[in-house]
Amino acid sequence: MNYLRTILPLLLTLIFGPLMWYSAFLRLKKEAMGPSLIIGVTGVFLYFGWKIYEIRFSGNEKKLEKETHDKGSVELVAFTEIPLLLSLFFGGGNIKVIPGLTGLLLMVTGLYFRIAATSTLGPGYSLRIRKFKSKPVRRWPYSMVRHPAYMASILIHAGIILIFANIFSFFMLGVWVAVVTLRAFIEDEYLISFPEYGDYAENTRWRIFPWIF
Repeated sequence: MNYLRTILPLLLTLIFGPLMWYSAFLRLKKEAMGPSLIIGVTGVFLYFGWKIYEIRFSGNEKKLEKETHDKGSVELVAFTEIPLLLSLFFGGGNIKVIPGLTGLLLMVTGLYFRIAATSTLGPGYSLRIRKFKSKPVRRWPYSMVRHPAYMASILIHAGIILIFANIFSFFMLGVWVAVVTLRAFIEDEYLISFPEYGDYAENTRWRIFPWIF
C-alpha cells in the first residue's frame, strides 16, 4: 500500500494522460486556423511538457524515506486536478487572443518558478512532506516565498484556464487552489516543529504569493 501511494502521481499521469491529450485534441478541433488555435496548441504543449518534466520526481519518490506527513493532501490535489482539466477541454467557448496570451505568460512564468524551485532543492525536492534532513534552503526563489513550487503550479493552471476559459473551469480552479492552499498549511504545520524551519518561516513571511498570502 505504501508503495502504491508513493507512485500514485505517476500512475495518475500514465492513466489519465492519454485521456487529457485526446480531450485537448477534440477541444482544439473546434478552433479555426489562426492566432487562437496557435495559442491553444502552445498552451497544451506547455502544460503536458511540464507534466512530462514532473514524471521524474514521481519516479524518484520510491527511493526516498517511506515515512510521510501529507495527511492525504497529495491524493486530494491529484484527484481534484482531473476534473479541473476535463472542465477545460469539455467546456464551451472559443479561445480569445488577449486572455489567451495572458494565459501563456502566466504559464511561462509558472514554469520558470517551478523549474527554479525544484532545481534549487535538487535531490532534497519531494512530492510528499518528509522529515527535514538539512537546513531550510534560503536561496531564490525560497527567499521570496516558502512554497514557490505551489505558486508555480497555481500560475500554470491559472494560465491554461485563461486560454480555455469557461465558467466550470473557473469554479474548478477555485476548488483546486483551495486544496493546494490546504496542503501548504499541512506542510507548514508539520515543518514548523523543526526549529530551523520555524526561524526560516519567521524570516520568509509569505507562504505562496509575495505580498498576498
